[in-house]
Amino acid sequence: MWFYIICAGAASASIVLVAMVGIWAIREVVRQFKGVALRAEQLSCQSEELVGELRRLLSAAEDAAATAAEQGRQLQGFIHSASQLGEACSGFAGAMQQLSESVTRSADRRVRQAANKYGPQLDEALNWAEAAMTAWQWWKKKCSQASPASESRERGGGHDKYEGSDGG
Repeated sequence: MWFYIICAGAASASIVLVAMVGIWAIREVVRQFKGVALRAEQLSCQSEELVGELRRLLSAAEDAAATAAEQGRQLQGFIHSASQLGEACSGFAGAMQQLSESVTRSADRRVRQAANKYGPQLDEALNWAEAAMTAWQWWKKKCSQASPASESRERGGGHDKYEGSDGG
């Protein structure tokens, strides 16, 4: 009977030992699950933070896209205005060219009319002016040859008080 008692004690001890190992293994699994759960919770918090940051970034991107679209519309209006301004400047340049051509034609016509009308009188006036200039130069030369100051100048002596002037 002692044998049965020892066997029963050994069996009980084995069962207790197996139960203790099982409990220890279950505690280890629970501890690892707690670590996984803690890590999952941390990841969940980080995911929520990332989702919040993504929402803020998406909101900022939407605002930027809306601003860019508005500026694009404004730029399109500016480009249209600049195009119209360019067309107006081109039209103005064309009008100025036509005006310039018209003025040139008119001036040319008037000069030709004046030349035809007053040509002989202008030729006669220019001939008289040329004759007067020739006479003036001849008279000036004669006066300078007859002047005593010119004789002293020729010898290297005194100076004419009107030197460098036209005699006036």
